[in-house]
Amino acid sequence: MDVMAGVFYVSLTEKNQIGLSVCFESGFTNRIDLLDWYASSNVMSALTKLSMKMYSELAFTSILFLFFLQLFSDFTESLYLLVLMTLSINQNILTLLFFLSPILLLLRRSNPNNLMVISGVIIIVSRILEPLFETTARMIISGLGVGCFLIFLPLYLLSKKPEDGEQGSMTLGIGLMVALASSVLLRILGLTIDLSTFGFGQVIGWILGCLELLLLIGFYRTRQSQELSNEASLNDSSPTHATNTQGSPGVRYVLGIALGLTSILFFINFAFSSPGVISRWTEGNYIGITTIVALMVGLSAIIVLYRTELISRISRRTLWIWNLLFIIAFVVTLVVNQLYFPGTQGPYPIESPPASFLNYVPLIIMLLTFPILLIDFFRGQNL
Repeated sequence: MDVMAGVFYVSLTEKNQIGLSVCFESGFTNRIDLLDWYASSNVMSALTKLSMKMYSELAFTSILFLFFLQLFSDFTESLYLLVLMTLSINQNILTLLFFLSPILLLLRRSNPNNLMVISGVIIIVSRILEPLFETTARMIISGLGVGCFLIFLPLYLLSKKPEDGEQGSMTLGIGLMVALASSVLLRILGLTIDLSTFGFGQVIGWILGCLELLLLIGFYRTRQSQELSNEASLNDSSPTHATNTQGSPGVRYVLGIALGLTSILFFINFAFSSPGVISRWTEGNYIGITTIVALMVGLSAIIVLYRTELISRISRRTLWIWNLLFIIAFVVTLVVNQLYFPGTQGPYPIESPPASFLNYVPLIIMLLTFPILLIDFFRGQNL
């Protein structure tokens, strides 16, 4: 029987197990339980063992954040181009509905681990495929990947155990910093365009996608093991266990935290994941701006890794002042570099005035204070 003539599809069974159905053109159908197939297949068994052995939460979250930054950047770029073509709001604006995907979590009935795996696979596939298509298809595929990330992040936060504490927050924080540094590096190598999204550089995205898929399998197996241990602990009727169960956060609470963390990711993506944008926008020195951003990210990573207690000791008042200073510097940088068009018809094009020293003062303050976004992301997980 010609297996290549078959059509393979994966479906979820009622028992939250994954089944594999193989349908052949000859009309013969043979249903195989994927879990049994895993046990009997040397290849898949070796693949599962490899994924468990090489699984790293830091590597998994780093690549996931990098894929999100890339997908979100391509989505906004494609949407902007398609809207700009008509100089008005058109039907392409409907793709913004992908941002409302977390609402589906309020209606979920399936196993959260299965939903995380499905959304994770879609993120990986979207990241690999979207550079291969034209603008419209790229917008839809990258938007789908962004929507699935907005589903994955709350479920990931919801699956964290209270005893993870700062260790879990540190993993996500370092993962974001590694992703941000990787995004800056890929844009430097691609001359301000992400090297992994065009030409032969797409091989980088394919390699990272395959690696992330292996890590996703390890992530799923790890969560399965945690579920089994949690089910075993349900037999423990001690007051401590009851207190921990009652103290677990709800979906709406986690969605609120995820919304705040996602807003930080959006802010980082719009400006600091691509220093070339800041350089063109402010007429600043590209090498200098990129160097400052890289140094700030590296310094933040070193502090989180080796002096985590310093971040924990920052008072709320200091956080408020730091955030306020960053916001003021950001807004002033926008205002002083804004080109105002005349109210009457006149000669075009309009030349922008040369940037003065005062234009760079708020820019430097903004670059030096932007690590507050990374600190907010780190501290926001423990609210």
